[in-house]
Amino acid sequence: MNIRVRGRAKVGLFVAFAAAISNLRAAERWRADLARVRELNKRIAAAAKSRSARRDHTLEKLMGPTRRRTRRPAAARAP
Repeated sequence: MNIRVRGRAKVGLFVAFAAAISNLRAAERWRADLARVRELNKRIAAAAKSRSARRDHTLEKLMGPTRRRTRRPAAARAP
């Protein structure tokens, strides 16, 4: 079965397919960017948690030991 498409219909179909392909690629890029941003946010949150532990240690030195802290300070664990 052969169907010939000419003129405006041919151009219209070409534009429609080009727009669909462009949208699919944009959606793929958006998903990839979103995954990178989420991974970066996880790394930032982990770094913030590790920094807060050091701040807690500094506050512990200033205010005395607290009940929450059960392990030894980092400096005492170092060889």
